[in-house]
Amino acid sequence: MDIEKVVKALNSRTRRKILKILSEGPKNVKEISIVLREEYSANIKYRESVFKALEKLVEADLVEKFYEKDKGITYRLKREKITIDLTKEVVE
Repeated sequence: MDIEKVVKALNSRTRRKILKILSEGPKNVKEISIVLREEYSANIKYRESVFKALEKLVEADLVEKFYEKDKGITYRLKREKITIDLTKEVVE
């Protein structure tokens, strides 16, 4: 994992909330948007914003996307825990 991408991905309250939502199980963009608005009172007006946040998490290798019948493109956590070795700048 690229430490720079991981740090940048985690440097957003919305992306951290999305990780928390995905810890409950796989969801598509629409489902994540609804939870953000209802449970977190997030001011997310467009699904595109959620999609962009998810893509940053995918790029950082924290989330993966897959196709699920009847739901379309769906996202899930790729890993629940990461370890960052600051002396080697490595993420495991």
